[in-house]
Amino acid sequence: MFKNHLKTAIRLFARNRVYSIINLIGLSLAITICFFAYLYIQDELSYDRFHENPDRIFLINKLNYSQDVTETEPSLFTSKKLDGVSKSPILSLPLFEQAQNSIPEIEKLVRIETNYSTLLKDGDKSDEYTQYVDEDFFDVLGFEFVQGDRKSAMKELSSVVVDEDFAMKHFGRLNVVGEEIILAGEPNSTYVIKGVITSKVNSVISTNLFVRIENSYYYKNNQDNWGYQAVSAFVLLNDPKNDRIVAEKLRSLDLDYRGQERLEAQREMLKLGKDNPVFSYELKPVSGIFLDPTIPFGASSSPLYSLILTGIALIILIIACINYLSISIASSAGRRSEIAIRKVVGASRIHLKSQFYAESFVPTLLAVLLGFTLTQGLMPLFNGLSGKELDSSLGANARLLASGLVFGLLLTFLAGGFPAQILSRFKIISGLKGKGSHRIKPGLIRGMVVFQFTLCLVFISTGLIMRKQFRYINEKDLGFDKEQVVYVNGVWGQTQLFKEELAKYPSILSASGASGVFVGGSSFGSMVINGVQHSVRSVRMDDDLFNTLGLEMIDVDGLPKINISDLSAEKTLFNETY
Repeated sequence: MFKNHLKTAIRLFARNRVYSIINLIGLSLAITICFFAYLYIQDELSYDRFHENPDRIFLINKLNYSQDVTETEPSLFTSKKLDGVSKSPILSLPLFEQAQNSIPEIEKLVRIETNYSTLLKDGDKSDEYTQYVDEDFFDVLGFEFVQGDRKSAMKELSSVVVDEDFAMKHFGRLNVVGEEIILAGEPNSTYVIKGVITSKVNSVISTNLFVRIENSYYYKNNQDNWGYQAVSAFVLLNDPKNDRIVAEKLRSLDLDYRGQERLEAQREMLKLGKDNPVFSYELKPVSGIFLDPTIPFGASSSPLYSLILTGIALIILIIACINYLSISIASSAGRRSEIAIRKVVGASRIHLKSQFYAESFVPTLLAVLLGFTLTQGLMPLFNGLSGKELDSSLGANARLLASGLVFGLLLTFLAGGFPAQILSRFKIISGLKGKGSHRIKPGLIRGMVVFQFTLCLVFISTGLIMRKQFRYINEKDLGFDKEQVVYVNGVWGQTQLFKEELAKYPSILSASGASGVFVGGSSFGSMVINGVQHSVRSVRMDDDLFNTLGLEMIDVDGLPKINISDLSAEKTLFNETY
């Protein structure tokens, strides 16, 4: 019986090929978009969940208040830092030392400092992103070792751990345990590779190169300096429920050093309420760091992006399903005579129901399979657009295909439900005599079509608005001349020499030096303006920057423009925002 149902469904699909192709293309494209949304969200939620005890591992953060605020945690719609409070996971070494020794709720505390180091190999130099960590760092953070032993990988001060990409880049193979590398310094230092970890992992911690923290220049010179803040720390708690207790104890340690008088002075300077703590601490679960855009630690994202993508995917799927259901229900209404004849030759209601469900199952199955095929084929393009590294192999996406098939079954029962439940009850005599309308009450179809077109209009309107916004971004006057300007990174400390060399070329009209104007290198700090403390981002520049970029000073409240040539080396300039 199933074989006959399948043949009939295929014949019906071929006979109504125009409607069938419209349904197939629309539904398969919608399923493809839903598959990509599912993979994107799955990837977003997977960050740092591979550790052995992710619920017990926390990152220490310090919260500094500049306003009286009550909300310190981001919502699902937060995509930037919170107003009135700033979070910093970069703290001082003495704080972590005291926390390790005096807070019993902490089972282990491991420090990490992120910096760059210069690798010397075969006469060439390369800047490598480096993590300076404690000896037992990999006892807390469970990165997978593909070469070497986790327990002894960082035992010696000269030990280093690299990831697969580092090994392939510099040695062309993964089996590099025992190989030596030289990092530039005064003097140069030789290190031995004791382990290789996988680089195909979602983590906020870069896995390029790991060195013992005792080798850090800043560590050697600031072990007792409360004012120098350049190190972060992860803690492994005995019980994850003790995170607030640990946070309060960290604040007490900091307050013991800071003193109550300094705290009150800062509260008065910032004009904060008496109940404002001025500063506090929080412990962020390692699996929640990536989706918290308020914490400046490594790679980050926001749940808002997943919500937007989910909403887009669901709306497109609803539009496609409405289109599919409308065509299916409308085309089934004219089959009353066929149903009557089937009943005459002995077809039962169960037989008719199964026939209608089979006719609905064939196109939905084809749509799911086509959608999955498109997902696999378009995966490289999606990875390029989203910045992800999603696996396109069939084995990695088996669950995705299974989810699609389950959805196909659900849609089969929805699309085949009307003819199966309504038309199978049609009386034989009425069908043979041609009595009864072949039309469906228009309310159902009309409602679905109106709803479908409403969603389409919302999408089109949103697209037009976004197009205008992108055009505005692309065409907006940035306040400087960006044409024929080339940015060169990596000349720190040699800017003047570099400018002198460039001046020898007549094709170069002007050159200047600055730190962090476009990418990296800028410094973050605070400044009191009119009695209120503000977070500021500053850059250092020479006196040629304004001429090179075509920057101009503006009149402010009637004050005349300042001549760039009259500025002294100690001047501080603000933009219009400040």
